[in-house]
Amino acid sequence: MGLAQSFGEPTRGGGSLVKALLRIPVLLLVTAILVSVVAVGQTPDPTERDASIIDTSEVDTVLAPPPPETDLERSRRLLGELVGLEALIEKEVSESRRLLGEDRELKRVAILSLVDDMNDIADQIVGVVPDLDSTVVDSIITVAEAGLRYPSDLYLRAAQSEEGTLSRLRLERAELSPEELGELELRIRGHHERADRYLEGAIASTRRLDRVGLGAEDLWEEIDETLIRRAESLGGRIQINVASRNRLRDQVKSFGGSEGKEAKAAQLRLQAIQQRVNVLVGSLKITADYMSSRNLAAAEYDELIIRVTGEITEDILNPEVIRRLAKNLYQDSIRWLEHNGPTVLVRIGLLVLCVLLTQLGFWLGWLLILLFTRPSQLLRNMLRGLLRPTATFVGLMIGLWALGVNPATLLAGVGVLSVIIGLALQDSLGNLAAGVFILLYKPYDVDEVIQAGGVLGLVKRMGLANTTIVTFDRRRLFVPNRKIWSEVIENRSSEPLRRIDAKVRIGYDEDLEGTIEYLREVMRDHDLVLDEPVTEVFVSGLEDSWIEISVWPWTRSENWWTMETILRKVLRLALDRRGIAQPIPRHDVMLPDRHQPDSSAPETD
Repeated sequence: MGLAQSFGEPTRGGGSLVKALLRIPVLLLVTAILVSVVAVGQTPDPTERDASIIDTSEVDTVLAPPPPETDLERSRRLLGELVGLEALIEKEVSESRRLLGEDRELKRVAILSLVDDMNDIADQIVGVVPDLDSTVVDSIITVAEAGLRYPSDLYLRAAQSEEGTLSRLRLERAELSPEELGELELRIRGHHERADRYLEGAIASTRRLDRVGLGAEDLWEEIDETLIRRAESLGGRIQINVASRNRLRDQVKSFGGSEGKEAKAAQLRLQAIQQRVNVLVGSLKITADYMSSRNLAAAEYDELIIRVTGEITEDILNPEVIRRLAKNLYQDSIRWLEHNGPTVLVRIGLLVLCVLLTQLGFWLGWLLILLFTRPSQLLRNMLRGLLRPTATFVGLMIGLWALGVNPATLLAGVGVLSVIIGLALQDSLGNLAAGVFILLYKPYDVDEVIQAGGVLGLVKRMGLANTTIVTFDRRRLFVPNRKIWSEVIENRSSEPLRRIDAKVRIGYDEDLEGTIEYLREVMRDHDLVLDEPVTEVFVSGLEDSWIEISVWPWTRSENWWTMETILRKVLRLALDRRGIAQPIPRHDVMLPDRHQPDSSAPETD
């Protein structure tokens, strides 16, 4: 198969073995004429010949190495090798038609090797031509034209032969079992790769003709037609096989997890058709690249490749590809809406109705909870924030169940996703758990003053992750619930009554009992101090320079901060009115008399 099978008709430039052999005498005749032309003026003078005959250095000349090969001699040699290889390739092709199986494949490899050698010789001829005289160049190009065109013809015939082989192999699919399809797809893949390689060789060989100035318009025209036909064929087959693949996928899904014979056969056919689509897409991408290099319109096929594979390549930057993608997307959307629009609208309406009814039911349940229970303001705020998203999720599950979708699958996916999120957000889950404990045990509520987590302030709200506290200097702090729950929580607003602690000092020369009684009277007369519990006034310390008296009045919790800020001022002013001065720390320092002898000094005689 392949190149060894591709030569059932003679080439335009090369011909069959007979034509190649008939050209050899012509080639030799032209070469002889060229050599004669170049040799004119170079015939040695007879006198010089006679002198050379008697020259004793003739022996040294015979033994000297041969002179280097001139460009003309090299071109003559290469032309002979080129024609000889052309004849040999035609002979090998003729022999390959009588072979079968592995022998034919080995012959194809041998022919490819000869074609590579022929390409190398053609490249050498192209490299020698610029160094020759223009008159000689024209003669060489004229003689070598057939040989230089031969590889392009050969590759094109091989590519066309591969297309014929692919057509025959496609017909065999219907006769094969699902188990045999995989092997056939591998064979088809090999022929596609060969066709791509032959087209690449034809393009490279024809470009060589352009470099030496040989007319290759007919070859380029045939190459362009071949590329266009191949791209159209591949594109159409891709669309057909993609549609078949989608139908097979639906069929395999309908079997579920069945292990029956039909399910297994459908799975094998799906694998084979997926392999087929991949091969076709790969060949179309290569062909589209060749078309782009020839300035042929390839945007249609680039867009098809992107749609089928979903891969974003550099072709997406082509404005024509973008336009075609947008156009196809629009047309697909219109077709989908025409076929499925009414059904989709009804299902969406059912989902929306289920969500609305579920939210209504949740709100009615919430009103009943508020009617028969007294949850904390903190809990009410938090549950009110969770009510809508929870009701929406439950409504969606009910709506999907009503549409025939199994919610268990979705819930299982949500469960797996929750585990993954939980591992990634361990700190957040810790805050969530702490928030749940705070709601259960209710250590504080909204608009209460607390000290927790190193923060003192008024609680404004609590979320799943943190608690918002506003300090007395109007700073809004978001404290993580885990930090609050892991430390001591001091609630300064939970009790209706609060005590304020204050201390005053009097000197030891003041009337202690009278001062204590006077301070009790001052507290009883104050508007914010409660009669019950009774204000306690007592001596709390005896220092070096004063007596410390503690005053503990009681007030309502809402007045606590006011009393905290004014109590010490009230006590100080009351003591001033009574004439009791603020004692100042005093230390008595005893200094020795300078005129009195130091008793510790030693006596002297």
